[in-house]
Amino acid sequence: MSAALRAAVRLVAQGSSRGLSDALAAEATGTAGRRQLQQPWVLTSLRAHGGSGGSDDAAGGQQPSSSSGPALALDAAAGASSSQAGAQAAAAPRRRPPPGHTDFEQRQLLMVFTCSKCNTRAAKAFSKQAYESGVVIVECPGCQSRHLIADHLGWFGQKGTVEQFAAERGQMVLRKATDGTVELTPEDLLGPSLVAEAEAAATGSGSGGSGAAGATVPQPLVTQKCSPCEPADPLDFMGFCTSLDRRTAEAYMQQLDNWELREDEQGRLHLQRTWVTKNFLKGLALCEKIAEVAEGEGHHPDLHLTGWNKLTVSLWTHARNGLTENDFILAAKLDGISKEGLLRGKKKYFKDVPTTMAPRLDRSKYVAKSQAQQMYCLTARELDGLPCEERPNPRNRRGPPMKLLAKEDLERAALAKFGSLAALEAEREKRRERREQRSIASYFQPQQGDGQQQSQQEGGQPEQEQEGQNAATEQQQEPAGQTAGHIAAPGQQQQPTAVQHGQQPMPAQLQQQQGQQQQQQRGSLPTLGSGPLPWLRALPPLIAERVCLVPRQQAAASAAAPASAAQQQQQGGQPAYVLYWMKTAVRGHENPALDAAAAAARQLGMPLLAASFLLASHPYASARRYKFWLEGLRDAQAELRRQGVELLVYLGGWSDQQQQEEAQQQQQQQQELQPMDAEPSSSAADGPVAAAPPAAAAAAAADPYDASFSFHAHGLRQTDGWQALLRLASQAALVVTEDMPVPPDADWLQALAEDLPAAIPIAAVDTACVLPMRMVRKLHERAYTFRSATEAQRRQRLKTYAPPPAALLGPAAVAQAALQGLPPLPQGALSPAQLGWQPLELASIPALHLQQQLRQVLQACCGIDHSVPGVAHLLGGSVAGYARWEAFRKKGLPLYAARRNDAMQRDGVSRLSAYHHFGMVSPFKVAREAALDKTAGATKFLDELLIWREIGFNLCLHRHHQLHSLAALPQWARATLGEHAGDPRPALLPYRQLVRGGSGDAFWDAAQKQLVRTGELHNNVRMTWGKAFLAWGPSPEAALRAALHCNHRWALDGCDPASYAGVLWCFGMYDSPKSSPGTPISGSLAQRSTTGHGRRLPPAAYAQLAL
Repeated sequence: MSAALRAAVRLVAQGSSRGLSDALAAEATGTAGRRQLQQPWVLTSLRAHGGSGGSDDAAGGQQPSSSSGPALALDAAAGASSSQAGAQAAAAPRRRPPPGHTDFEQRQLLMVFTCSKCNTRAAKAFSKQAYESGVVIVECPGCQSRHLIADHLGWFGQKGTVEQFAAERGQMVLRKATDGTVELTPEDLLGPSLVAEAEAAATGSGSGGSGAAGATVPQPLVTQKCSPCEPADPLDFMGFCTSLDRRTAEAYMQQLDNWELREDEQGRLHLQRTWVTKNFLKGLALCEKIAEVAEGEGHHPDLHLTGWNKLTVSLWTHARNGLTENDFILAAKLDGISKEGLLRGKKKYFKDVPTTMAPRLDRSKYVAKSQAQQMYCLTARELDGLPCEERPNPRNRRGPPMKLLAKEDLERAALAKFGSLAALEAEREKRRERREQRSIASYFQPQQGDGQQQSQQEGGQPEQEQEGQNAATEQQQEPAGQTAGHIAAPGQQQQPTAVQHGQQPMPAQLQQQQGQQQQQQRGSLPTLGSGPLPWLRALPPLIAERVCLVPRQQAAASAAAPASAAQQQQQGGQPAYVLYWMKTAVRGHENPALDAAAAAARQLGMPLLAASFLLASHPYASARRYKFWLEGLRDAQAELRRQGVELLVYLGGWSDQQQQEEAQQQQQQQQELQPMDAEPSSSAADGPVAAAPPAAAAAAAADPYDASFSFHAHGLRQTDGWQALLRLASQAALVVTEDMPVPPDADWLQALAEDLPAAIPIAAVDTACVLPMRMVRKLHERAYTFRSATEAQRRQRLKTYAPPPAALLGPAAVAQAALQGLPPLPQGALSPAQLGWQPLELASIPALHLQQQLRQVLQACCGIDHSVPGVAHLLGGSVAGYARWEAFRKKGLPLYAARRNDAMQRDGVSRLSAYHHFGMVSPFKVAREAALDKTAGATKFLDELLIWREIGFNLCLHRHHQLHSLAALPQWARATLGEHAGDPRPALLPYRQLVRGGSGDAFWDAAQKQLVRTGELHNNVRMTWGKAFLAWGPSPEAALRAALHCNHRWALDGCDPASYAGVLWCFGMYDSPKSSPGTPISGSLAQRSTTGHGRRLPPAAYAQLAL
């Protein structure tokens, strides 16, 4: 920008009447040829920042509108200018300005705004008196629209100023008092294109000078001197920064060595370089040398000494809100500092590495060989014939180099192999479906006992025997009703292999028959949009990718037994509804399983029925868990009822006299309606079943130190609740439920797939993860690999699963209209006489009497563990969950990174783990709202929610049969624990003594008492709490079972994949060897001493921490 133009602009606030207009006209004429400016205050071609409001054309008598935002109002005449030009202008006799010019002497305010109608940037000057007491209307020079700036007389309706008008629209007008100087850049006045043309015309070739045109730097940076930083221009508050743009900065970067040009969240550029020193003292010495140079230049960088020897220098000019030439000058001079004896030398294995660096590749045009094979469906031999570039592997510098293949070569090879891009895409889809089928089939294989499975993994003989049986099965296998790749049509039930000669099969033969059925099912898994399931095609992609169709395999016990009369009648009858079995997503909003069930019901033209069964076979069915569960079901029942869907709630073991009477009446009516020659049915589905011993009581009395201890549900098929679920499911055209890869939910789903007729499809939907867990095809044993492998997919889906704009999900869940319009259920279909049991009515219970009535219901329930009482401070349900999230989001989220490890601050963490476990709050809503907060606390919270929580689902999905044994751990952890399994323990404490908090360790006992009393355990405390079991258990395997059992029984988030991940971390999961291999008992595991933790967290104070 010429000196005359900048000086003229500065005269605006000093009283000059012609300086600005003359300079603009001269600059426009000299740089842009024949371009003329109609008004001296028009700023054309400015960059647009922020939102803009609406504006109406006032021509023809229309009402002027308020100007669009954002704008900047400058009080230019607040004080007299001290410049000589201003004094001369003030002393000169006043004269009227020529036509077409603005008298700036009477203008005390200058406003810069953007016209929302034509997107023209303009500046207007007017008197302060008119803005504060009268009416101000300005005209846009681009489209001649009139904008209302101020109206204190009520001429146009509402009184007020542009600041008030903008605030009502959620916009902002920045107001800044200046010292009489307003600076504008050439880009602000004329636009980048005109400035580039002017500089190109001035130099003749466009390569001279510096600035926005991106020309070369005229002289070396080392020889220059930093100039004093001036205060920021007033227009910098509008976003019109006078800092260097990226093109100019890249030109300066050619004179720097090993500096990086980075951009922060606000788009500000800065320089950064890191030096690795020999030790901490050498890093301080280097800081002193840098400080001497910075002080001499009068320009100071940001210094960060982290990791005891890594010094990071960051440069940017705060006054200009970005980079200036001073930053590059200082960076060049810092490169010249003598660093002899301060920096760490290269390792020995780098001596033979050539010093010349390979040319930098454009990674957008290259693909790693490991990814190219899957993306382009090429074999390893075909990839070996293509040219490749080798680069060091960033994840393993010491390992073999990474091979990169050009996308152009890969596409050419794929087209030569498949003929077209459509054929390549079809091959990709085919392979993806095969991988999905293999994954689902292996997941739903019959589970073995933990001890038997571990012995088969550790010993070689059982695996060899199993492989031999599988080989014999494949040789003897014959077609049994369908071939590979065929999907059974509705009404066709897959029959088990018949037993020849009517003999009862031996266990080996029975296992062989199961292997045949599994082999058939692996080749016949239904896929989305195929076969008899057209409703899958109607699902949105973001929901369809979460649906997993459960392979059907009939249980061996029920395969040999004939079907009962009631089951045969139900199989032959017409389906009546689509059943949604609600287990772990207790909410009526942002529920993919509910949305999938509603889409299926709408596609099939059937009613939708939702049911939740609190089964007595749950191994941890306690009063604490069921109280919290029922409170959540109360909110869900009310929310679904407002949307036209009824939610049935069954509580196992609930002894209600009305239930017994209605069940007896139903049996009498059925006997009267039966023909006289019909024989009474003896099936378990037709009448009451003998009550099995409660699973919760058995689990409470069991000792996890015993090798026969099991975490799975027992006696499931002998309970009334399971038979009630089978009766409902057998009348459905489709059963939809949540996909949860942990017991007992996974056990229930597998049992339903075995007991339900194969003609009724079962769909399991992922409702807990932002990124569906089945889309992560491999197990990740480290968090950083999981983060990098899923970052792109997670970022894509973070904002996709969102409610419609009309749905308001605030502290309370508001009903949506997504479920309305479904066909209603038949009259009387939900009556106790028809169901055979009495559903719980929760939605109509007043909040004042809710706790009392739930207490009475649970006391009458004989199938739960009453030794684990409910907690009063933690209320279940979506309403309470979102209220807790709103309170944490407003006060605790920005400080989460600094306070998350302090267990004494209850509000330092969200305390939403129990609500996430039962699905009472939407993880999609929590993640979206946390992503809107750009603070460091929100970033760390998102990492915990999306990485450390969802990596637990990845573990439980891929190692669901090994979660309760050391086989779930990495190989190095199993090895080090196995080496020290026989080390003498300081004290072998019985499990019952530990549960009572009687270990003798003050810190551990305080943590255990907090868990027993509140049902919660701070994550940082749980890490130390879980590692202590190793020293008190008889073996590492028994210590792991004790930690899992104690956590599942007392914690409200027990039996959750995130809880499994947290406990298994204490035994080496997601970690690396941190200690000496010779450490007694724990070996290479990371150490967390209760004594050291107790110094940071006083045990006595923590034990009495208020709720």
